[in-house]
Amino acid sequence: MAACVQSVAAIFLIVSICLSWLVGGTSAPPKIAIVGAGIGGSSSAYFLRELFGNGAVIDVFEANEVGGRIATVEVGGSLYEAGGSIIHPRNLYMLNFTKLLGLEQKSSGSSILGLYNGTDFVFRGSSWSIVQMAKLLWRYGLDLLNLDTWIDKFFTYFERIYAHQQQGFAYTTVSSLMDSMSPKLLELTRTSIKSTMLKDGFSERFIDELTMAAVRVNYGQTTDVHGFVGAVSVAGAQSGLWSVKGGNDKVPKGLLQKAKVNLIKATVTTVSLASEDEDDVKYEVEYMEEHLASKSTKEYDIVIIATPLHKGSSNIKFENFPAPFISQGPQYYRTVANFVQGKPNLKLYNCDNLNDFPCVMVINPEVYYRSFCTNSPVQDSSNNKVQNQAPLVYKVFSDEPLTHAQTTTLFESHDTVKTVDWLAYPRYNSSEELSTFQLYNRLFYVNAIEQAASAMEMSTIAGHNVALLAYNWWNGIIEKIDELPELDGQVKSEL
Repeated sequence: MAACVQSVAAIFLIVSICLSWLVGGTSAPPKIAIVGAGIGGSSSAYFLRELFGNGAVIDVFEANEVGGRIATVEVGGSLYEAGGSIIHPRNLYMLNFTKLLGLEQKSSGSSILGLYNGTDFVFRGSSWSIVQMAKLLWRYGLDLLNLDTWIDKFFTYFERIYAHQQQGFAYTTVSSLMDSMSPKLLELTRTSIKSTMLKDGFSERFIDELTMAAVRVNYGQTTDVHGFVGAVSVAGAQSGLWSVKGGNDKVPKGLLQKAKVNLIKATVTTVSLASEDEDDVKYEVEYMEEHLASKSTKEYDIVIIATPLHKGSSNIKFENFPAPFISQGPQYYRTVANFVQGKPNLKLYNCDNLNDFPCVMVINPEVYYRSFCTNSPVQDSSNNKVQNQAPLVYKVFSDEPLTHAQTTTLFESHDTVKTVDWLAYPRYNSSEELSTFQLYNRLFYVNAIEQAASAMEMSTIAGHNVALLAYNWWNGIIEKIDELPELDGQVKSEL
């Protein structure tokens, strides 16, 4: 039955879109609604303003804080990253947004690496970086040396999307976007990261320890996840990682200001197909504003959904469409960030003092926590006397909030405990059925990209892609939809 519904929906989608572009592009600026003000929605807004100019009306609906899953939490008088925390040096959109908004980078720093199986450390590094590297080479040998080459090859393919988007090309499905980077990247979504790395010559020890640790910390899952999201995880273990000084949420907030949007603090309840003919389509968005008892509605030419569409996260209804929408993707995986200000139980990890305490990365999925590491504030704390005199703050990732017994096991003493409970990212399979960015004519879905990988840079790529889709369909530029450009050089560093 589901297949029949999808087929009917696909037919109506193709017919309605083709009719709209056959009559030619639309010259008047559109009215655009964006549902969600996370990094996906805010980057969509920024790129839409760049493409359509000041004439377009852009309304952004957000019931909670701007930034979505990029957020901070206050512990002991300082702010800490509670959601998306690290940015890779080859993430060009986040890099250039930081420059555009006049923000500063903050290095992620270094720590003692500890790979823990729940009983003992299978690997324990050193506070001396040269000693830690020597230990890594001793245990993992050529695998460690080959990793940088492997990741560099991954990014060489990945970075092609920047050049495609510079030239205005857009893709209606996640599969076609991935394929535009390289068929090899699309293939990664169809086999596990463990199978991929074994095929590429990495040892089981390397995969079961270092790769497992990376996947556990970044996505709370195992090396059974598909190869693309596994590669994103492993890339997050490289050097040069950074965050935005003052908090990564400064990026989505700054982008909305740059885009000069109308930010509406409201919960969207329904998106309806108001009217449709061979010349045009209109949508009606129903929403409930804060502190108001009644719902309101507004009409739009283009609607962009920039919030996950799955049970437990979104209750948006889609009405008056020729066929019902099928659930867009898998269930999301719960992750809890426990922030504890206190002193770790050093005896549990055979440490003599705090200087020897490693960043504990748990490689055993049966253990109730995934990682246990010191956490630095989003602002430099070198001049903060109160912060320097207070106990350190640790971030412990787990599937559920730590119980009192678990907290007292991990910590010798503690002053403050705060938890941030997220439906953070999809539950990934070894082979993923990727979804679509285009739900209907001029109705788009940014978060479809998360089935490939949930990450800040992935969401900004999806935001740009959806903005280009909206612009190209609106103006009848169909030759730049689901096509590959002829590249005449390397991607620009400034986008």
